[in-house]
Amino acid sequence: MPPSITPTSINLRGNLSDLLLRGATLSVGIRIAGLGLAFLAQVLISRVAGAEAYGDYMYCFTWPAILLVLTRSGTDEALVRFLPDMIGGRNSEKRLVNWSLNRTLYPAWMLVLLLLGAAAAMHFIFARSDAWVLATGCLFVPVLTLLWNYQARLRAHQRNLAAFLPNEILRPMLLIVLLVILAIAGIEPSLTALLVLSLLATACAVMLMAWYARITGEGEVPSHSEDVHHWNRTANHFFLIAICLMGTQTIDIMVVGSILDSTATAHYAAAQRIAALAGFGVIAVNLIVAPMLPPLLQAAEGKEEAARLLKFGARLATAFVLVAGGIMWLLRDLLLGLFGDGFEAASLVFGVLLLAHLVMAVTGSLITLMMMSVRERAALVVIGGSGFPMSSSARY
Repeated sequence: MPPSITPTSINLRGNLSDLLLRGATLSVGIRIAGLGLAFLAQVLISRVAGAEAYGDYMYCFTWPAILLVLTRSGTDEALVRFLPDMIGGRNSEKRLVNWSLNRTLYPAWMLVLLLLGAAAAMHFIFARSDAWVLATGCLFVPVLTLLWNYQARLRAHQRNLAAFLPNEILRPMLLIVLLVILAIAGIEPSLTALLVLSLLATACAVMLMAWYARITGEGEVPSHSEDVHHWNRTANHFFLIAICLMGTQTIDIMVVGSILDSTATAHYAAAQRIAALAGFGVIAVNLIVAPMLPPLLQAAEGKEEAARLLKFGARLATAFVLVAGGIMWLLRDLLLGLFGDGFEAASLVFGVLLLAHLVMAVTGSLITLMMMSVRERAALVVIGGSGFPMSSSARY
């Protein structure tokens, strides 16, 4: 396991920018490769199953994403906030991990049981043909909950390759292989079959991450009530922030799918998928910066260096968005046309999404600082009181 980043192991004047640049470059590289694979998988689904099935597929994925906000409940961000200071103390680390699993998995399985009951009622009482879609889709909730938990733990240990490689590379690769096998066999997959294939690929990625994130030591370590209260309070703030951001990061496809038809939903989903590449610079920088901030702020010169680190990160993310977004805007018809005929109609939506990523590049580092310091309540007030309404109105 690589050494953790602690206040004593950081050369405050020397290697902060190098650490961020190397970590962000690795993260962006993996995410770009993953986006290419995910893009290929999306194109295969659209080509093999048709635009309407692709739109239904993306619409179905919106609901597990919304439920995932509830089951995660800010716990993964709390892990990134507290775990770097506990690395090396196995009992403390194990207590925090046990708390995170108890907080997330129990609600996840309760939701699964509830949705499986609803699916059974749809099938046996109302004879609905989409009952199997609901039964399959709900299984994503505990699997993706574990994925985010393991990823947060690996990020806190600065094991960025292990944190991103299974989900970003292995998962779409497996889905592509399964789709190619179906295409060779001449089988046109149904919506339920597509969800099952995606679930299998996701489960394989989670199992690999679980192996990397395993912790040796005592199996059961009791948690102190004061620690649990502090962790829960911080995670609750992160949870409320996630709910405020959900309107601009999660439910957009659901809104489009509820108002418009499946074809229009497919056009929007394609534009969103391509525009996501421009936001990878922002995501990569914030994912690397977040676990570095808690121990850094405890150092003697930590505040000044944290400000320097965040400023460098914001500039790096903004430059990436400008370059990547500009290239994609010039090639917009070509990129959208890969999904099939008529997808060029989403060009205007594509441009709006690119502008949204540019705004996030400028402001994202400030949100990260507030969430990883003791100002998560202030971040909640800012995001919930002004950011969510303004960004929602701008988005729609």
